[in-house]
Amino acid sequence: MGQADLPARKREGRPFLLLVVLVAAAVAAAWLALDRGWNWSGLKRAFLPPRSCGIGDVAACPPEEFCAARTEPRAGHRLEGVCVRRYVGPKPLMQFPFAPDHPVVCVQGPGTTPRDGLTHVTAGSAYAVDLRTADPEAHAGTVYAAVDGTAIIHQRCSRRRKENPEDAQDPAGRWCGEGLGNHVRILRPDGTLVLYAHLDSIWIRDSQVVKRGDPIGTEGRTGNAPDRRLHFSVHFAPPDQPWLQILSRFRAEPAAVPASIPFELQYCDPRKRNECARVRSQVTELPCADAPGGSLPIRGDWRT
Repeated sequence: MGQADLPARKREGRPFLLLVVLVAAAVAAAWLALDRGWNWSGLKRAFLPPRSCGIGDVAACPPEEFCAARTEPRAGHRLEGVCVRRYVGPKPLMQFPFAPDHPVVCVQGPGTTPRDGLTHVTAGSAYAVDLRTADPEAHAGTVYAAVDGTAIIHQRCSRRRKENPEDAQDPAGRWCGEGLGNHVRILRPDGTLVLYAHLDSIWIRDSQVVKRGDPIGTEGRTGNAPDRRLHFSVHFAPPDQPWLQILSRFRAEPAAVPASIPFELQYCDPRKRNECARVRSQVTELPCADAPGGSLPIRGDWRT
């Protein structure tokens, strides 16, 4: 065989090499699926773009997914939805963020369709609740830590919304702190993060290690809040980096949170840390103003 036949031999070998590459890619994808516990739906999520959907359209996504907004709703911005995977892991138990003798109401529940500027339609807020003191004329309620962890503080928003020092383009302060206002994120080593937003006062320091039941601040109206309230949500992202890197990443990104997840609530007396109610509530079962039946006062009884 002469030198003239070499290019022909190379061309004949290319389909075989292509086949080897495709088989190797398929094996790698299967290994990744097994390693992460994925099924066929998981493989489609890894290699195909997410499915678009309409906010509020229950039938737009498969049963294992739900429709979430790509971004938080803002005036003049078109709200686009995308199907995201539902959380199927264990629901963490959280201490109720207010004292049991301080009645509060839920003014916005999880997974609601936005109206009158309300949110909770993104993957990062799908299971969030907004709570406020039942009597608007009463003093602002003290907010307590729901878990042990390390605090990440954002406290640059003025209590007077027209005096926002953070953004000259937002003189009303509505989007200070990316809309969360003054907020605290408590991060645990297992990847669980608890968010407390719209706070007026914050009583703890950045990087402070807090214990469940410690007072951390008061409810407020900073950021995108129509009235005095507390935005409370739980998030989870499996740790894929060393602990200090995860902490540094969240500290560098105000308002950044992993995906919102469902959780359980337990009423405890912060003055008596070992005394908690035996009854637990699912966050999706709280009586909220935008849920059927409307809002009812929530008052935990730790003696039951």
